Amino acid sequence: MPRLPFGRILLRWEKAPEAGWDVTAHLGLATTDVHLATWPAAPDDWPRLVRPTLHEVTGLCSALAVATAALNLANHLADS
Repeated sequence: MPRLPFGRILLRWEKAPEAGWDVTAHLGLATTDVHLATWPAAPDDWPRLVRPTLHEVTGLCSALAVATAALNLANHLADS
């Protein structure tokens, strides 16, 4: 799997052996990719199960981007 860009979420689903879907989610961070979650044998309406978690992760990623920008600005101002 190629490295994900920062803040991107990769969702992969495959048909489960018995029924439903095996769903996995990965998040691209600045230096690595992180395995967020696995939903084995998720029912056919798996978006209802997965969407809340991805919404929280997207918000977290946005907060991290703002915090990183603020820290970079503070460091720049301290160096001036």
